[in-house]
Amino acid sequence: MFARLAALVIAALALAGCPEERPSPLVPIKIGVLSPLSGALAGLGPAWEDAARLAAEEVNAGGGIYDGRPLELVFRDSATSAATAVTAAQELVAEGVVGIIGPGTSGESGQVLAQVMEPAGLPMISCCATAADLTAQNPPNGGFFFRTTPSDNLQGTALAYLAKNGFTARDLDPCPTTAFVHRNDAYGEGFFSVFSEQYVGQPVEGTAELGTLIGTVAGAPITYGTPDAEASLAELEAAADALVNAIGDDLIDDVNPNLCVVVISFDTDGGPVVARIHEGLQDLIATRPAPFALDYTFLVGDGANSSAFAASVGVDVPLVGTVPYHADNQAYARFSKAYRARYQLDTEPIAFSSQSYDALFLMALAVTKARSTTGTDIRNALFAVSGANDGDARFEGKFFGEVAAAILNGEEVDYVGPSGEATFDPFGDVVGDYVLWQIESDGAGGFRVVEREALKAADFSG
Repeated sequence: MFARLAALVIAALALAGCPEERPSPLVPIKIGVLSPLSGALAGLGPAWEDAARLAAEEVNAGGGIYDGRPLELVFRDSATSAATAVTAAQELVAEGVVGIIGPGTSGESGQVLAQVMEPAGLPMISCCATAADLTAQNPPNGGFFFRTTPSDNLQGTALAYLAKNGFTARDLDPCPTTAFVHRNDAYGEGFFSVFSEQYVGQPVEGTAELGTLIGTVAGAPITYGTPDAEASLAELEAAADALVNAIGDDLIDDVNPNLCVVVISFDTDGGPVVARIHEGLQDLIATRPAPFALDYTFLVGDGANSSAFAASVGVDVPLVGTVPYHADNQAYARFSKAYRARYQLDTEPIAFSSQSYDALFLMALAVTKARSTTGTDIRNALFAVSGANDGDARFEGKFFGEVAAAILNGEEVDYVGPSGEATFDPFGDVVGDYVLWQIESDGAGGFRVVEREALKAADFSG
């Protein structure tokens, strides 16, 4: 009996990490957080940092990472610039981080992955990088890039679905013709590629027509900026004017076309582009003789989802956007309550906050699962803790200490967080739903982004 009890105690100590084997004093495990605190997404980065910080505080409140060591976050500003993000990531690796949360954009993520994380053999989880081509950079089950938001393989399909089918609840009719302008970077190019594939030549609901892209110049979409340089206001307005002129040329023989104008942008550059196109289309309508009319709606993506964009555009512009949706589950309810209390907010966390929280939470769970700070071990454990295997015990909305205890007890876990299932496929991608958003008055002379109806992936992804 005594021998059996002793064996159980020894086994428990082995799972938890014997005190004699722990560093003394306990050395923190460092995870880097790479967020845009300046540049085009400066208005969003601080909130994403706050979400990661909240998750880290919960990790430490739950006893720290696997052998009781505290988690330490090391922050860097990516400046919404691939070059800056690479330098910042190199600094984080030099400081001894075991992985990185971020960066926020696709252009940054691709360069950081190729130049820093793959050579270092360390995992990265982006809350917000959505470009479809990032998937191709990852070998199945062997890459170092993960994300807690769906790729634009899914969001581009969602916008194409809206253009082909409309959305009655938001007074959006199907669009047989669509014009397209985008940022000249991985985000914009990937979005255009997926949208075109899913829209051009496809049946348009309620019509006898197939989807047609117009407003191109020499067959190519109109773009602005460069992958690592933001466009000036003059360049933004020039791109908008070029699109309006091309639309006018393409629609010269139409009487009452129904048009979708897709603008793939960030918030600060997208606002001026949309506002300028709207103004140009209104002028086009005014100068065309009767019976010409033009019923148009802007379709925009997640990059424009912010108060800065709303302030630039206002409520007079017909517009519908998509953005990855947080989960409608107890995990999100707990996260939202904790986030609003921690940062003294009376509004819901902004878009991608739940994805940032989950990114940090999953990285910490993976370190615990791996019982290691070696990058490849953590990478391999990320697939396991995200619930990649059938039969794993489901942990939805649980505190870190509860999930970590199950892992240390030898259980296989399926973490479900505020962003949703967060199950990584072999390429580090997840599947998620979207929500439609629009702009409304805030009642005080300003404007804000408001969420409307959910757009479920099961409804449009086939």
